[in-house]
Amino acid sequence: MKEDMLLYAFLAREPSHRDALPAVRDDISRFLKERCGASVSCDAEDALRRLTEDGLVRADPDGTLTAVAPEEVRAHLDLMWDRLLDVDTLDRAASSGSA
Repeated sequence: MKEDMLLYAFLAREPSHRDALPAVRDDISRFLKERCGASVSCDAEDALRRLTEDGLVRADPDGTLTAVAPEEVRAHLDLMWDRLLDVDTLDRAASSGSA
C-alpha cells in the first residue's frame, strides 16, 4: 500500500511514461533516502498494476501514466470503501451462502 501511495503521489505531481517507470522508482527510493534515511526498493510495476486496476492511475495507449485528480480519487475510494463495507450486501451474501 505504501508503494501505491508513493507512486500515486509522484505521478500526481508529474505524469510519466511507462518506459520511465524505473526512473520514477529510483526517484521514490531517493526521496525516501533523503527524507527518511531509509533505503527502500520500491516495486513500481506491482504498484502501477494495483493503481490502474483500482482506477487511480490511467495508462494511455501511448504509455503515458497519469494519476487521477485527488478530488476524483477521494470520491472513487470512498465509493469503493462503501461497497466493501456495505453491511446489507455482506448480510445478503452471508444469508445466501448459508442457505
